[in-house]
Amino acid sequence: MKGRVTASLLRATRDGQLPVVCDASSCTEGLRILLESAQESGVRVIDAVEFVDAEVLPRL
Repeated sequence: MKGRVTASLLRATRDGQLPVVCDASSCTEGLRILLESAQESGVRVIDAVEFVDAEVLPRL
């Protein structure tokens, strides 16, 4: 399952060009752990609060 999730995230993020934004910090942590165990560092996983702080608020 780890391989399938990693492959799906790589496709969905265009090989890490886009971040994965999670709506719950527990999901963020779970995906980060999964990707770390798969030795995949090209996918950035952030939670929604971090995304809004970094990407949305500066543009308001």
